Amino acid sequence: MRNLAVLLLCFVALQVSAQDEDMFGMGELEEAFSMFLDESGTGFSPMIQGVMPIIEAQICPSEESADDCQPMENWIFGCNCRNSFRKLSDECKRKPCQAFRAFRDNGAAVINSLKNAESVQEAMNVIVDSIVKPVAHALCQCPGLVDSSLSCVQNYDGMLFEMAEMDRSGFDIFRSSGDWSSMKKVMRAFLSEAWCGEVDGANCIEELAKGYDVMAQFIDNTIAGNDVCMSGVRFAKKMSRYMAAVDNLSDANEFIEAYLDMEKAAMCDSDCAEEIADGFYSCCAKKAMETVRRKPIKKALIKTVKSIWNLISDEKKMA
Repeated sequence: MRNLAVLLLCFVALQVSAQDEDMFGMGELEEAFSMFLDESGTGFSPMIQGVMPIIEAQICPSEESADDCQPMENWIFGCNCRNSFRKLSDECKRKPCQAFRAFRDNGAAVINSLKNAESVQEAMNVIVDSIVKPVAHALCQCPGLVDSSLSCVQNYDGMLFEMAEMDRSGFDIFRSSGDWSSMKKVMRAFLSEAWCGEVDGANCIEELAKGYDVMAQFIDNTIAGNDVCMSGVRFAKKMSRYMAAVDNLSDANEFIEAYLDMEKAAMCDSDCAEEIADGFYSCCAKKAMETVRRKPIKKALIKTVKSIWNLISDEKKMA
């Protein structure tokens, strides 16, 4: 799965490089970041500061009795979500509030660092240190957060859409069509068997986080047009064939063959095999891949992908 993410991001990077455009519209992204920050760039804008207490009251409510959830006091997340988190241990049910307050206190500095990042690798390091690792540690300490969080979406009964006068039809279609049981199964397996703990003495949260740094190097090299091992430039033709197959999903055989051809060119080039292995295949990454390939988990993953794919593709259903 991580290989596929790298390859798809490299395709985008190749298009950016060819058209001499900002990566993912960085000019617009920088403008969006500025909306969150004050003029000094060191704190949140007045608008964000005004919204923070409203959100905090929803994520960090005062202690209530377990059977006394008032809908108007929980209008963002709803009572089903609140009650789901209440069933967790005292330590675990406090995690969302702790995460919000960490963002409240440090979020402006993180956004400013992202805004000023001069490369994808630099931005990725900020994201990994500020988001990926803290979330991973929280989920490993409290795996029940996965079920509770997904249940909040699956059984959503809040009033955010009504209060904000937003159309919720797309959300409701996703909520009713997503294969939530399979999603939970995949996430539980990945946490218990791959992400949390150690493999051969290596801390897997730290090891898998390093993979994001390698991904970012891959993308930076691709954007720069560097024809090196850690770059999509060297297998650009194979990638173009795969993206053409994605655009024509009626031919499943071509889709599969094109992906395998692209992955082989990207990961199995004899001149680059050692460098690619050092970057992508740690013991923890190997464990993660073995987890995904176990028959029950692979089956659940396929069901998850199909349920999501069929939601975003109106005409091309995946059989």
